[in-house]
Amino acid sequence: MKSYKKWKLSTGTYVEDVLYNLGKKCRYHNLVHSFIIDPGDKFVQSGFTSDEITEIRETKSMYELPKIDDDLLEYIDSFAKFSLQDSTKDIRKALYSSHPRLCENYNPHVDFPYEHVRTTVSDWVRLLEMEPNPLTSTQDLPESWFRINVWRTIDIAFSDVPFVFFVGGEKAGLATKDRKNRGRTLSNIGPMQRKSIGKKGDGYVRSFG
Repeated sequence: MKSYKKWKLSTGTYVEDVLYNLGKKCRYHNLVHSFIIDPGDKFVQSGFTSDEITEIRETKSMYELPKIDDDLLEYIDSFAKFSLQDSTKDIRKALYSSHPRLCENYNPHVDFPYEHVRTTVSDWVRLLEMEPNPLTSTQDLPESWFRINVWRTIDIAFSDVPFVFFVGGEKAGLATKDRKNRGRTLSNIGPMQRKSIGKKGDGYVRSFG
């Protein structure tokens, strides 16, 4: 990993370098192998000074949310001006009209946000045109239907980020499970503690490679 992508503390220490070196010391799997920081873990604390641990604990976010480009906002607004009361024809006309960022010179690393918007609008227009409209239907549709048909926009949101995938579906976090069970003991004079599971989420962003 290049230094400019690493978390640099005020002391000059790169957090990823410390976690990497700690990982090389491990004979068994540890959270540091996934670059997960548990500042309350003594093994992790051994790689940092007390001031560095405090800085890690107190850091809320290292990055500001990126601003949306004005041209992209204008493209999004181009769909908001149409009324759905009569039909979706005007939206479809806008969807399939030519756009300078969605032509033969399309660059997936630069122009993907426009593709993301168009794909999402297209998906939702299809739902609005269904009979009956599933978004207003009184039918009790399962959560999996909404995840596949409505929240697909999240599944594809990271398509322009190399080696990053969004894995949908309710899954338990393995790192959280390991942390919660760190102090779990086998039965002795008392019964065995019930095994804790990780927090379940609707999806996780994963990096491969």
